[in-house]
Amino acid sequence: MIWATTITGAFPETAHQGDEKYNHRIYCTTTKDFVTWTPKQLFFNDGYNVIDAFLFKQNNRYGMVVKDETLKPKPAKNLRIVWSTGDVMGPWSKSGAPFTDNQRAWAEGPSVIRVDSTWLIYYDMYNKGGYGAVETGDFTTFNPVTVTLPKGIRHGTIFALGAPLAFK
Repeated sequence: MIWATTITGAFPETAHQGDEKYNHRIYCTTTKDFVTWTPKQLFFNDGYNVIDAFLFKQNNRYGMVVKDETLKPKPAKNLRIVWSTGDVMGPWSKSGAPFTDNQRAWAEGPSVIRVDSTWLIYYDMYNKGGYGAVETGDFTTFNPVTVTLPKGIRHGTIFALGAPLAFK
């Protein structure tokens, strides 16, 4: 399980990039039975305020879309790709260049899905309302695509569903 949080006093080198109480990094814990959990640990830190991580697997490597939540001195508010140089627990490479345009809209809440040989990355354009998306075949080149989702959708996750799930 991964999540973003701020730990007071951690990462003082980037505390000036936003409100000091919002200096997030990505943390994780693991479990085999959803009863016992490992102690939290730092999962991803690339030297900036980061939230909204979404893990995916392409071929035999793990990737992650992350949001650069930097506010000051100039807002980033964009999405980037990082790759594991090991397994799902990392270590993680440096972030790639942003693939969303923060002049068009601030992006967050990404969701990645594969459709045949193409990957679609959906994201919340939260300061403009609505959703945006890009398609990629190589996670290097990103082309905007038009998406229409129901009004009011925020931070959605898109996934393929086979047979109906049975809940107890």
